[in-house]
Amino acid sequence: MFDTLKTLLGWPWFPRRKPDPLPEKETDLAYGPDPLQTLDVYRPPNTMPGDKLPVILMAHGGGWDNPDGDKANAGVIDNKAAYYVPKGYVVVSMNYRLYPQVTPLGEQQDAAYAYAFVQKMKGVDPKRVGLMGHSAGGTNVAVAAASMVSPCWIVCLDAGTLDVQDSVRTANAIGSDIMVPFGTDPLAWPAMSPMDCVQGFTGPWLLAIGNRSPVSVKQTQAFAARVQQFGGAATVQQFALDHGDMDSQVGLPGPLTDAIDAFIGA
Repeated sequence: MFDTLKTLLGWPWFPRRKPDPLPEKETDLAYGPDPLQTLDVYRPPNTMPGDKLPVILMAHGGGWDNPDGDKANAGVIDNKAAYYVPKGYVVVSMNYRLYPQVTPLGEQQDAAYAYAFVQKMKGVDPKRVGLMGHSAGGTNVAVAAASMVSPCWIVCLDAGTLDVQDSVRTANAIGSDIMVPFGTDPLAWPAMSPMDCVQGFTGPWLLAIGNRSPVSVKQTQAFAARVQQFGGAATVQQFALDHGDMDSQVGLPGPLTDAIDAFIGA
């Protein structure tokens, strides 16, 4: 009888093995089938699978079609990871498909796919995943946040455009080809335009802009008003920084990092 009981209870009993910490850095994790649908993860030391850490998911810039834009570029990730990981954040830097393989809408969908993937990762709090994007990446996360997913916050760093129709008119007027990836069909623009995608409560938003043109400043202010119209919170802050510095300076001492810290509660 006792031998039978021991067998049923799994005798002898051994204490469960404590799980190993998650890797401090993982590169090229696939969140989709395309080679560009990958991300790098930076974790605090001794992050355990059962932890619930906040996440910063970063989308690089590059004009929607620039193959030199990459998740591992020093200006995209180095200072952010060095600063926010010791503060207890998981910092994730993502790549995404580019024009002409996809339109900007495909890039924006990739931001949503990466967000959903990160929410399911071990060691993170799925309710505390924030989106951050610079330049074209700022536009991409803005559309994802406005119409596809619900991050706990959104930081746009010198977003490439927040109003596609307005940006196309401006580009055409000065002979710029920056908006070519959006095509020439006005009926296709709203789905790729943060301004048009805001149709209900979203946010909170931090719209950080550097030394931009008056047109860009006016557009950013109009987008903030659009968010507020639907009950969301949106703050516009301008900094005396060039476009590239609006990305690379995040994590370094200064007003930009201070503003982001105050916004996300770091």
